[in-house]
Amino acid sequence: MDEATKLPIGPEEVAEAAQILQRYKAGKAALDKRLVDNELWFRMGHWKNYQNPMMEGKPQPSSGWLFNSIANKHADAMDNYPSPNVLPRAEDDEAAAQALSSVLPVVLEQADYEQVYSDTWWRKLKQGTGVKGVFWDPEARGGVGEIAIRPMNLLMLYWEPGVADIQASPHFFSLSMENTKQLENRWPQLKGHSASVLDVPRFLHDGGLDTTEKSVVVDWYYKKPDEAGRTLLHYCKFCNGVVLYASENDPALAGRGFYDHGKYPFVFDPLFMEEDSPAGFGYIDVMKECQTAIDRMNHAMDENVLLASKQRYVLSDTAGVNEEELADLSRDIVHVAGRLGDESFRPLQTAGLQGNSLSYRNSRIEELNQQHGAYNAHEAALDHAVHMLGLKTDSMLELTYTERKRVHNLKYYTWVEQQGMDVEDLNAQWYDTKNTWDAVHAQAKELDQLICEFNEATGLLKAL
Repeated sequence: MDEATKLPIGPEEVAEAAQILQRYKAGKAALDKRLVDNELWFRMGHWKNYQNPMMEGKPQPSSGWLFNSIANKHADAMDNYPSPNVLPRAEDDEAAAQALSSVLPVVLEQADYEQVYSDTWWRKLKQGTGVKGVFWDPEARGGVGEIAIRPMNLLMLYWEPGVADIQASPHFFSLSMENTKQLENRWPQLKGHSASVLDVPRFLHDGGLDTTEKSVVVDWYYKKPDEAGRTLLHYCKFCNGVVLYASENDPALAGRGFYDHGKYPFVFDPLFMEEDSPAGFGYIDVMKECQTAIDRMNHAMDENVLLASKQRYVLSDTAGVNEEELADLSRDIVHVAGRLGDESFRPLQTAGLQGNSLSYRNSRIEELNQQHGAYNAHEAALDHAVHMLGLKTDSMLELTYTERKRVHNLKYYTWVEQQGMDVEDLNAQWYDTKNTWDAVHAQAKELDQLICEFNEATGLLKAL
């Protein structure tokens, strides 16, 4: 290929991008290790981090204090699942704001955003940062195209070390592991280049992951100025040194950029921010020192109990005791050659744990509960003051008939698709209020009576 027909992005440019990726990976190595360790902590498998041969075969207890705390916080996040409400910036924006408030819930529902929200929050709590990718999927809806929102694995994302905002990074990489044969079927130019030239960090799994038939696919985003001085965002997908797609090689996008907004399509949401990094730290980073102390004390207690429950002996070489018969608990008689004395044979006593050891363990449990424990009365009072007593009208909207009907139609997904109910039942809630909502309201006295009977039987109100 001569200079006149050479494409802007080819093997040389991809090789240069791979070198930049390796430099970014080296700068993120400490964060990657922390992410892998935190996943082990969440799955209560953090004893794998202690590669001590002396621990082999010994108790490795993992209590669920940290896991329960994170699970409760994820439940709180799902209880506060947001709904879009676009407010006008000026009077002439009111119509556009109302239109967006109607359109956005449909877009988010089609993108399965509630699941994305849930997955992102899990990673935000565990890893310290939740990342969403917002893309345009040209193959969706039979080729019509649609917005796609996906939760991203922070372990597979790379940016320039030292930047606090990913938009300030000249390059951004998103990696994925995909089946090599499927890649070759979609991109025939990849055949003959099946040897993966990149390595990626992976979470530790008990059974391990077989990646022999997979290749690392790199989504390479980079910013480049055009002749007019505008910064354009370009995109290249490559695998094993082969270009699969490049926006600079696409005549329709070469002078325009991959996305008109010119930004990397990733949104970082750190839980607790860190300086000079778009990634933050999470609850595991804060709590695992306390969890370590609890688990080490549990380990000491379990080992002490096992030692105390099994009789052991100090035996002199001259005692003449048949050791096999002594270790066989089913034998009533143990043969001895000679005489036994305290100097040659005696039971080995296991010292019990001191009281201050137990007090130390309990104090660390109390510390973990106070700082990051389950939902308590103090937090409930705070939420009540903020979200109930402090409620204002700026988050309320008095709906018209058309707007109420639009909200009603949103129930189709949960009522029909999820619960398998008939459309006629859904329509009855709107058109046949006499036999639906009015019928429920007519049962108010009966429902109140059942509630009173339940409270009386459980003693719930008496305990308040």
